Amino acid sequence: MKNYPSVLPPFVGVAFGASNAQCVLQGGPTYDEIIFALSGCVAADVVNITMTINGETIFSMSGPQMNMMQAYRGLPVISGYLTMRFADIAMKTLDAQNLTGLATSLADSIIIYVTLGAGSGTPSITGELHTSVGKYSRWIMPYQLATAQNASLLTDQLFNLPGGFGYQTIHMIGQSTGISRLQVFRQKVTTPGAAGTKIWDRVVGMNNVQLARNGRVPQTFGGVPVFHFDPSCSGFGNQAMLRVPKEDILTLDYNNAATGNVTFISEAIKQIGPNPHMAAKAAGTLNANNRQTA
Repeated sequence: MKNYPSVLPPFVGVAFGASNAQCVLQGGPTYDEIIFALSGCVAADVVNITMTINGETIFSMSGPQMNMMQAYRGLPVISGYLTMRFADIAMKTLDAQNLTGLATSLADSIIIYVTLGAGSGTPSITGELHTSVGKYSRWIMPYQLATAQNASLLTDQLFNLPGGFGYQTIHMIGQSTGISRLQVFRQKVTTPGAAGTKIWDRVVGMNNVQLARNGRVPQTFGGVPVFHFDPSCSGFGNQAMLRVPKEDILTLDYNNAATGNVTFISEAIKQIGPNPHMAAKAAGTLNANNRQTA
């Protein structure tokens, strides 16, 4: 699908120490990625960039976290620029329907907020949108969110993630020398205290070997090695992600080198509507090339 560049609408209220400078995007196209150009400030000054669609937060990260995600994919990190990517959130297709990109409608309210830390001078943020033709419906929503947990245990610290998502990657930033081992359990929402079914168990050294074999670049963040949970490097399903039914909980059981805050950066998609391709298939309105005819 063709990708069209255009100028990012201007931000209003960008200033050091100010929160929630805004940029309003138009609904309608499919947003593949947004490249931000920083002037008078650097990535480390960007405390947070958030995108909301109709009031729901679907993207939230700091500037350094965004750069770490770029480097993990083996993409260049260019000084003065930040990239918000949606185009490869799933990396694959499902039933001939491309899951990549953020599909929008004309009625959507899409706002990007930026918070800068303390500094001096007059910063500004411009940029470029990369969009493709709008889809006739949005049935997949991509999410890229950073959350934190204050871990009080060195071993078997638990962190629960909701079901109903397809998890592509979860990046864990711990303390000191970082996360040494990760076990992943799937369990029912109705029995959250149960041990659940173990579906993944790996120490950090072997994890990094497997990542490197699949073209990923293990990262450090703030001097702490990042533990990258990446199902696409472990053969989970043909869509290169770990799908968790909405009636389940995904529990991360990890060992941390020291107590304190652990940051989780997750890339996931959620099905929010019926799959139009499957509906067309059931109705018999697909041609020999799996294109909808009616």
